[in-house]
Amino acid sequence: MTDYKPVVTPMTSKSKDLGTSPAFSDPKLYCSLVGALQYLTLTFPDLAFSVNLVAQYMHNPSQAHFQMVKRILRYVHGTSNLGFYLFANSTLDLYIFVDADGAGCRETRRSTTGFALFSVKIVFPGV
Repeated sequence: MTDYKPVVTPMTSKSKDLGTSPAFSDPKLYCSLVGALQYLTLTFPDLAFSVNLVAQYMHNPSQAHFQMVKRILRYVHGTSNLGFYLFANSTLDLYIFVDADGAGCRETRRSTTGFALFSVKIVFPGV
């Protein structure tokens, strides 16, 4: 993945509409990559929505889902110098806002939650 061209967003507007795609040949690799991406969402909250989306297909990933995972990895590769760091002795005041889409999935009626972190001078990207 080091030779891949970085992208500026973790997913496209068409990423939710995957249609039918053949099954991915290595589900263990898919689960391993998605698990690593879930760990990254702790310090890269802008990944949370797209990683949550691909994690919903860990039981039966398709080629299209794996393409989404590869796009997220390209985004991580291109933005690896970004993120936020919090220290115990920091005087930074944080404000956190949370929202959900209220049964946004038409098939399962499940919700997706997002959040935004603000400080006096900085806006951290949320989902």
